[in-house]
Amino acid sequence: MRYLWFILCVMCVTAASAVEGIGAQLQMLRAAGWQLNGVKADIAWTQLDQIGLGLSIDEVILRDANLRFKNVKVSCPTGHVSALKINCPKGRIKLYFPKLQQQKTFRAALYFDLVTQRVKVSVRHLALAGGRIALVFQRRRSGHWWLKVTASNVQLAALVPLLAKFDLTLPATDFAGQMDVSARISGSDGVDAVTSKVTFSKIAATDNAVFALDGVSGVFNADVQMTGDQAFKADLTLNAGEVTLVYADDTAYKGFSRDQPGTLKVTGRGLQVPTINSVVATLPGVDRIEGHFVWDAHGKVLDSARIQLLGLSLSTVPDSVERFAEHTLSGHVSVDYTLSEGHYYAAIVTLKQISLENSETEVGFSGVSGRVLWHNRQNPVISRLGWQSGHLKKINIGPGNLVFSMKAGELKLEKAAQIPILDGRLLVDQLHFKGIGEADWQVHFVGQLLPISLLRFSEAMGWPPLAGKLSGAIPGITHEGKRYTLDGELVFNAFDGRFVVKHLVLDDILGAYPIIRADVDVALDLRLLTETFDIGAITGRLEGYIRDFVMEDGVVTEFDAKFATPEDDDSEHSISQRAVDNIANLGGSGIAGALSRSFLRFFDTFSYDRLGLSCHLHDGVCEMGGVEDSDSGYYIVKGAGIPRIDIKGFNGSVDWQTLIDELMLAIESSASVEE
Repeated sequence: MRYLWFILCVMCVTAASAVEGIGAQLQMLRAAGWQLNGVKADIAWTQLDQIGLGLSIDEVILRDANLRFKNVKVSCPTGHVSALKINCPKGRIKLYFPKLQQQKTFRAALYFDLVTQRVKVSVRHLALAGGRIALVFQRRRSGHWWLKVTASNVQLAALVPLLAKFDLTLPATDFAGQMDVSARISGSDGVDAVTSKVTFSKIAATDNAVFALDGVSGVFNADVQMTGDQAFKADLTLNAGEVTLVYADDTAYKGFSRDQPGTLKVTGRGLQVPTINSVVATLPGVDRIEGHFVWDAHGKVLDSARIQLLGLSLSTVPDSVERFAEHTLSGHVSVDYTLSEGHYYAAIVTLKQISLENSETEVGFSGVSGRVLWHNRQNPVISRLGWQSGHLKKINIGPGNLVFSMKAGELKLEKAAQIPILDGRLLVDQLHFKGIGEADWQVHFVGQLLPISLLRFSEAMGWPPLAGKLSGAIPGITHEGKRYTLDGELVFNAFDGRFVVKHLVLDDILGAYPIIRADVDVALDLRLLTETFDIGAITGRLEGYIRDFVMEDGVVTEFDAKFATPEDDDSEHSISQRAVDNIANLGGSGIAGALSRSFLRFFDTFSYDRLGLSCHLHDGVCEMGGVEDSDSGYYIVKGAGIPRIDIKGFNGSVDWQTLIDELMLAIESSASVEE
């Protein structure tokens, strides 16, 4: 550039009244970052202190900005010369933009001090994307220069296609809105520093796979040092509009206003491989988000980091994240995450008075508080979590506290816990999760269910009222994908007997189409069972099994079941008239009501030797059987003693739904009689 200044100096200092014009020409001028080809300068005196100045350049190349201009012409028809200064307040610049394939002409003010070599160029009122832009350039003898750019009312819808012609593409479409820009670029041989301020209003843009902006307004400031350690800082304030993010089949959105703005401040260094030193942000519903980072420039990896999320109000989450739309949440969460030595991480999650309710699954907890710690090292760290109350559907859960440790993807209960459930308790002796965060994580659980009233349990489940108590031992459970598999046997005590659940598999149990598979062994007291369902009194023991049981979306679709009096049962065997009628209806024996028309109506109960019933369910049909085959069917009840009564079944195939309806009718009619 100094060569150009030299040419102008020579032209001016050699001026005399007898000289009408001077010209100079160079094939090329070049310096770091730029190059001028075909430079020609002409100067002519119109009066003693007035000149006409012309400068033409065949090609201007700005390498750093990847820009080229052709046929650049600078003209000053009425410039002034005084005390070795050139001033052209009404100059004109004409140039051709190859990427736009357009030639532009605009006015410019030019000033040059031959002694100090101070140069100033001002360009105002340039049209740009529906707005206006102004440029002011200054350069001093030391070589230091600066460029100030001011733009107002620039329309994004018109600016984006213009940028695309300069190979500057943005990761979005459907732009709208406007912005004002103020920027200052300074340097010596090259660019040393850039400061800018962008005020934007009602910005809209869409990338359907990643994000969307709607009516977003705010201010963005940036300060970049291009030399030394290349430090930079930037801050962003959003005070209107909504931002939507799409990730992993989920959508998160956040609205901003002047009363609840969002802010982001970033500092760092390096431009080729940027290193973020700190990030501080605030969002509506979040007190503060802060991060500090140490970058390994040699290995180009993150060496250490600390990220803190302070005071996230959960009440804002359902309105912001689509997956939580069915949840009601309240309380506050804080997170402190650290990374050290490039691969050791740890996190602390603090919960304060969390309440959550899922209307779809009918699961909820309130008053959840605690401090959860985990990391990927081998030494365990202790966490504590407690709650005031909860429920699974309509099963009430009382207050509880858990003390557990976490390490390298594992969670282990460190102290046995007691959790009130209805009028009983769940004792958790062992709880061990492995592979947390992996698709095939496992859980080992051992516990006991202390007696719970079957009446309260049945009411909570929406079942017919049941009598007695429910208790038992609970073994381990294995999880894989959406499947939960019972490791061992689940034993419950009820009706003075045992229910042993084996091979239990729960597929997508909380999903849209849950499936339950299991085998069940049963042993119970018929007196307690018949008192509970009130279908008529029966005494004696009953044993049996259910094999290959399948329930799909709440509907039983198949099983193979058989229940009968045990061979070694020496307890009293009796059956009431009402029980005879109800059982006869199930088997289609035709005996129902016959007792009231015979001498047997004088007996309230009858003795029996054995009783039993079997059903093989498939395709909605139950293939039925009893304790023993007869000539014309099967024995459901085989009598004994005097008075003796036999109940036979003749329907080998029964519609399953019809069988259930008849059973429910028997229970309901019995309840109606009592009322």
